[in-house]
Amino acid sequence: MLINDHNLDMLNAREDWTNWINSIEDLVVRNDVWNYCDPEGIENLVFTATKPSDSASKDTIQKYHSLQAIYESEKKKYDKVSDRIDLTVCQEFKQHYLGIHDVRGKLIALADSIQPIAKDQNQNVRTEFGSLKKGPGSTSLDKWLSRWPTLVSNAKRYKIENLSESQICDAFIEASREVNPPFYNYMKSKEAQVENEKNLIKEAAKIMKKISNAFLTALNEINPDHASNGSITVASSADSEEDENDQNDDATIVQKAQNTTNRALRTFRKLNPTLFEHKPYCTKYHW
Repeated sequence: MLINDHNLDMLNAREDWTNWINSIEDLVVRNDVWNYCDPEGIENLVFTATKPSDSASKDTIQKYHSLQAIYESEKKKYDKVSDRIDLTVCQEFKQHYLGIHDVRGKLIALADSIQPIAKDQNQNVRTEFGSLKKGPGSTSLDKWLSRWPTLVSNAKRYKIENLSESQICDAFIEASREVNPPFYNYMKSKEAQVENEKNLIKEAAKIMKKISNAFLTALNEINPDHASNGSITVASSADSEEDENDQNDDATIVQKAQNTTNRALRTFRKLNPTLFEHKPYCTKYHW
């Protein structure tokens, strides 16, 4: 049976790099061995436990066997990734990692030799983005949907300017308008809800500021001995983010109250409702 019969992404040319590396990274993540494969990481998969002597306690021996079983399980998943690389890289490109047996080393060697230049990568990602925004076209719906998460991954990997995860998600929602109107309408209603929540937070902060200023001014009038040395106003959102030192022995009671209020208001203003905790979520699961 040919390898292609398994529908595996092959690395036979430079143009195959993006799809191939995405498939390898997906496999790594699914098997939860990214820490040992990450080209930018340093952690290696090694078994460091020392085999106990025959006279060791039962608990010590049992702990050793447990650690050994965990390592062997991790090693099995790690080897699966290494085998996939060997299986899907053409013979010509295998020479680039000749003598290298760890996954991280193989990926680094291949990236240094095969990975397209940054300019080409950026253009490919932008071209894909432009194509996906137009809708499925003649492409099957499932394939069109599956390309969006890949686009998010590539935009992050190549650090494409003006193409953030949230921008891609927004484009995905717009592109779904004709394909799936109920989904589009649902997402738009959620966006409106988020915007309303943001406006409510802004208005509530303004009201809280006015109330706090009124109380602080009243406290000054009631007991001038505790008055603030400066004007009694609560900080605006544009003021310094630095915490005031309300523990200063020289600070008056009103100053301490003002400082505490300022911190509370800044925290409140930082509340920022979002469509989803991870916005690309909408390109994967909310169809």
